[in-house]
Amino acid sequence: MTLEQEILEELKKIREAVSPKPKPPPPEGFWNEFMDFIGKAGVLGLAIGFIMGNYVSKVVSALVADIIMPIPRAFLPGGE
Repeated sequence: MTLEQEILEELKKIREAVSPKPKPPPPEGFWNEFMDFIGKAGVLGLAIGFIMGNYVSKVVSALVADIIMPIPRAFLPGGE
């Protein structure tokens, strides 16, 4: 091998070593996704997600009950 070929081979090795590895595929299934989430975020992330989900569900319920549903009730017989 010539010196140029050796340099090219070394550069290829360096490029392979430096290039990022592909990410593993995301887990499939509810349980696997849940365990992956717990592994990354921990119990604190689970608690924050639970609290946020609780409040978002209350906001959506209030939006539907107070803003969206009165419109169809106004056109139905016996509505309020």
